[in-house]
Amino acid sequence: MSEDDRVDRTRLDASGGKVLRVEVAPTGMRDSKVQIISRNEGLIEGNTDIEFVAGSIFATLDRSKNIFRWDTEARKFVIDNRFLLSIDAPDATSFLSPINDSSFWALTVSSDDRRLGLFSRQADGTWRVEEDPYRRLNRFRLFLRHSEPNGDVWITGEKLVRFRPTTNVAAPRPFPTVVRQVNAGQRVVFGGASVA
Repeated sequence: MSEDDRVDRTRLDASGGKVLRVEVAPTGMRDSKVQIISRNEGLIEGNTDIEFVAGSIFATLDRSKNIFRWDTEARKFVIDNRFLLSIDAPDATSFLSPINDSSFWALTVSSDDRRLGLFSRQADGTWRVEEDPYRRLNRFRLFLRHSEPNGDVWITGEKLVRFRPTTNVAAPRPFPTVVRQVNAGQRVVFGGASVA
C-alpha cells in the first residue's frame, strides 16, 4: 500500500486538544480502527489544527513554538519546523493551510506581530516561501484563504478581501532633478545653472 493510499484511507480530526485517527476499512466504518492521539504519540495538549501539506500530515497548536508532523513509521508526531514562520512571542500560534499539492499558506500570529507566507514546491523538490508580496495582508485578521489560478487571493476574516500580489513590478522611471540653489547658512554655495 502506498503512502497516498494510507493517507486517503486515514482520517484525522482534531478536537478537545486531542487528535482522533480513523483508519477507514475497505468494508466501511464498522470495521475501521480508531486511535486517540495525544501526549503518548508526541502531541502536546492544546487547541489543535490538522492539515495535509507537502505530502505529510502536520499538526499546529495554540501557543506552541513548534509544528508537528505525523511520522508513519514511528506512529507518532515529531517536531518539524521547516514550514514555521517563527515569531519570538509567548502567545505565537502557527497555522498551515493547503492550496494544492504544490503550494500552501503558512501563518503565524501573536498579539504584536503577524507573518504570512506562501510555500511553493520548486522543480528540484525543495520548498520556497514568499512573504514580501503578502506583507500588506498582515494588517487584517485572516481566517480562511483561497487562491485562484491567476494568483488572486480571497481572504475571509474581519472583511472579505480580494488581493492580487504584485510580482515582477518594473522599477519606477527616473525623473529629472533640477537643483536651483544650495545654501550653507546665509551663504549661497550654488546659485543654479541653466539646463541645456
